[in-house]
This record gives sequence, structure tokens and C-alpha cells, in this order.
Amino acid sequence: IKVFGKQAESCQAYLRRGSMVGVEGRLAYDHWEDEEKGVKRVRANVMADRVTFLSPPIKDGGVEAAAAK
Repeated sequence: IKVFGKQAESCQAYLRRGSMVGVEGRLAYDHWEDEEKGVKRVRANVMADRVTFLSPPIKDGGVEAAAAK
């Protein structure tokens, strides 16, 4: 998932591994040829238009600390 601008800054500041989010966006495909193997490759990316935080914010240790309690 690719996020840009202020939305990306919010994601960086508040999301941690295990955070639940909702994402609305569009699919974009990268096409390239693997030079070593000569194989054509395709990668799908979600270009996020909107990210909704579904988990409540957790302070002091993030999501991992809350899961351990």
C-alpha cells in the first residue's frame, strides 16, 4: 500500500505493526523484466486515497505492548 502527503505523515506517526486500518484507493501495476532470469514481472500496488484508523491509539509501547497485557 502506498500513501503520500499528510496522510502518509499521519500513518507514520500513529500506525504500528498490528494496527487495524481501512484503505480506499486504486490498483496500479508495475511491469518490468527480471534481467537475471529474463522473466517478465508484475507487481500490484494499492495507491491509497483514504486511510481510516480502526484501532484506538495506543500509547507507551504501541500495539505490541497492548497485546502482551
